[in-house]
Amino acid sequence: DQERFWRFNLLGAKVERIEGSIYHLDHYRGPNSSMNTNDTRAGHQYWEWLKVLDKEHVCEHLGLDIHAINGRGYGGGWSADDAVKEHVFSLELAHAIWKYYDSATSFIDLGAGPGFYSAFLYARGWSGLAYDYTPMNDLELYPVSQADLTDEDAVWPTPADVVICLEVGEHIPASKTGVFIANLKRAAESAKTMVLSWAPPGQTGFGHVNCLRNEQVIGLVSDTNWLYDRAASEYLRSRCAGADWFANSLICFKRA
Repeated sequence: DQERFWRFNLLGAKVERIEGSIYHLDHYRGPNSSMNTNDTRAGHQYWEWLKVLDKEHVCEHLGLDIHAINGRGYGGGWSADDAVKEHVFSLELAHAIWKYYDSATSFIDLGAGPGFYSAFLYARGWSGLAYDYTPMNDLELYPVSQADLTDEDAVWPTPADVVICLEVGEHIPASKTGVFIANLKRAAESAKTMVLSWAPPGQTGFGHVNCLRNEQVIGLVSDTNWLYDRAASEYLRSRCAGADWFANSLICFKRA
């Protein structure tokens, strides 16, 4: 427990106290639960060794990408290895996006990870660009270019019918939320539709440092140009087999 709290703070993760009471259920404690077993002694020795390391050496020891962690806690960009392991592709959702927006022919995929959704749409005749904090061209799935969605000077040169940004906002530090939303809208300057998902509080996942309620996300994005599209949101939420968290996090917007 001490090591977990220390590590989260060292790497910049969000640590908070919850309101209300916490209960610990009484349970049987057998001989292997003793503080004097070989395993527990080895664990304490490991903790004593680990807690003198700095962030750089902890990242090296745990196999973390320090460039993705610095300034973002666990949020922001992932390493390519993490992206491949953590990104989950819903074939049903990809098909639903393609069918629902059947008049569209182009896309911009922000926070594309390995490029699963981009590759699916491209294979069905759409053209587009995919961006992620960590470029992943070596995967030979779909070319994913480097882009920082918290960069105030980011430029998105290619117009598109649909802008897709799935499970990205919760990885962006809260202090960068405004910049992220501005980048999203700049990328969608010529778009007719935005397909966005943002993990609400309570959704588990790796690197969630900025979970927001659906109402908060709708409030951040909605303006004179963009309206919440309830029909599209409900349709796509009902078609996300293999990634059921989208049923609570997917929010679509349409050009006003």
